[in-house]
Amino acid sequence: MGIGEDSPASDLVDRASSKFSKSLSTFTGRLEIGTLFQNVLGETRTVHYVILGAAALTALGTLGAILSLSPTVWAMAWKGSASFSSDAGTFAVPWQTRLGILALAFLIPAIPTFLVYQVTKLDSSFRIAERAAIERQVLLATTEKRLQKGIDRILASARQRFSAIDRAYEIAALSFKVSELSRELTEVRSLTTSTGDIAIIGSRQTKLTENSTEIHIVDQKTAIEKLIVIIHLFDGVAYWEFQSSTLFVGPDNVSDVSLWRLLSTPEARAELERFDVVIGIGLQSKTTQLDQNLSQQRAGFLCSGLHGLLESNAETQALGLDVGAYQGALSETENRQDPTQRPVILVGVDLIDPNVEYSKFVQELLSSVRVSGLDLGLFENLSADKYPLWIPPPNCDTEFSFMNRQREN
Repeated sequence: MGIGEDSPASDLVDRASSKFSKSLSTFTGRLEIGTLFQNVLGETRTVHYVILGAAALTALGTLGAILSLSPTVWAMAWKGSASFSSDAGTFAVPWQTRLGILALAFLIPAIPTFLVYQVTKLDSSFRIAERAAIERQVLLATTEKRLQKGIDRILASARQRFSAIDRAYEIAALSFKVSELSRELTEVRSLTTSTGDIAIIGSRQTKLTENSTEIHIVDQKTAIEKLIVIIHLFDGVAYWEFQSSTLFVGPDNVSDVSLWRLLSTPEARAELERFDVVIGIGLQSKTTQLDQNLSQQRAGFLCSGLHGLLESNAETQALGLDVGAYQGALSETENRQDPTQRPVILVGVDLIDPNVEYSKFVQELLSSVRVSGLDLGLFENLSADKYPLWIPPPNCDTEFSFMNRQREN
């Protein structure tokens, strides 16, 4: 005789089915969470193992719930009926309930197996995709290196071509500059300075002297002038008097010469005031009785005179430069005097580039110039291991005043 669905056995089966449904719902929820993590994290193996672990725990939990039930319940689900005790009758299990329990009993082991298969397949796909990505990355890196090498070769070739063009331009610009100066100067020559610049040296007549040495310092790459140095040599006009630091003589070594009257003319002042710096060179000839201070005193005397002459022009600075005594073969004595060995020299510097350190240029350029038969490089303080002494105001003779000084008889 059948018993209705409100019987204890039916309720037991319903509770077991409810527990399994809850476990399946929990498993499905965990699977959806695992899928969400998989999408967010990009199908990483960590997510795969998390999903597999969650499924295994869900399956174990479901199995535990089912196994905790009475074996009688499983027997009823399998046979479709069960006998009451004391032959009181039988209980018939509805086919829908049997079908649900048997389906769930099949799905319990099938779901983890299917899940393991899917996760393993996904992991295999991940590994294949990972290898493909690595291969693409290696290929991309190799291609990038090849492209970079090709680009570097192209750029290197282009640099060489542009460098050759630039060098040709530099040579042409420099040649044009030399040609331009050759039309203005005589006896033009050029040399390379220690800074890598080009010094173009020539001669010309100025308002001060008939034969001045003019030096143009030109940037070797751009052919742009940095400064102009003009060495005014009063050859045939004025020389230092023998052993004197304040008096000048003519080429006959006897006649008095007023250098300051010559420099005070409007033409001479205009010539001097066009420079940024005017330098009076202090030197002395090679003699048996050498006065170690004479060249310095002469530089100070010229510095003082130029400073007084140009003090109204704030844009021109006056300096003295002590180059010392001559060290060459030429010499003189008191009984055998040669005024050409003690020339009066003024140097004008026109700073086209105000940032140029002209002092080094002046020393180097003076060393390469020959005036009045003397190599200036043979003066003591212009030699390679020494430096000339610069004498600026007020260290020069501040008591200097313009007047005609006569030699004592």
